[in-house]
Amino acid sequence: MELRSHAGQVSFPGGSVDKGDLDVRAAALREAREEVGLREEHVEVIGALDDCPTFVTGYVISPIVGVVDPLAFTAAGRYPWTPSAAEIAALHELPLAPFCDRQI
Repeated sequence: MELRSHAGQVSFPGGSVDKGDLDVRAAALREAREEVGLREEHVEVIGALDDCPTFVTGYVISPIVGVVDPLAFTAAGRYPWTPSAAEIAALHELPLAPFCDRQI
């Protein structure tokens, strides 16, 4: 695996907006497909979070939030991820519930 930047970091799928992308949303969906195999037709985009500049690299992150269609999940209850061997060393799945619990 040979990454030009962000090697060894844990991150969400993402990257730059390409000339062929209509907007940030389109870029996010394209990057998610390229990096982890998430198909656009399986995602309902529900919004965007505020842009977030990074301190070290100077990049501006524009988070797009979506929900994956549960009908796209396998019988075992997992999405059929296909991580890019060129960009992904390991794929981490985390449950959403603890992030929503205000008591934690």
